[in-house]
Amino acid sequence: MLKKVSGKRLYEEVVGQIRNLMITKSLKPGDFLPPETEISRQLGVSRTTVREALRILEITGLVETKRGKGTVVTSFDVVSIKKKISDVLIQPGREFN
Repeated sequence: MLKKVSGKRLYEEVVGQIRNLMITKSLKPGDFLPPETEISRQLGVSRTTVREALRILEITGLVETKRGKGTVVTSFDVVSIKKKISDVLIQPGREFN
């Protein structure tokens, strides 16, 4: 499923592997990711690296962390991604310089 990673920015490789699982439909919307400790063990990286990767995935709207339950894959079709991006960009009172 997941392969050990190596490189300068490990969290980017973790993000890439999880995103690849989503693209290949190994992880589908509604699926829960394994716990951080399990991902960390499988990939041979620290839990901190896994947390960083999960934050990136959450910010981009590909996963959602549910307190006490785990991290779940959200829908990631083009329409839902566009909506998530527009929700972030179109906020009342937000200014871009």
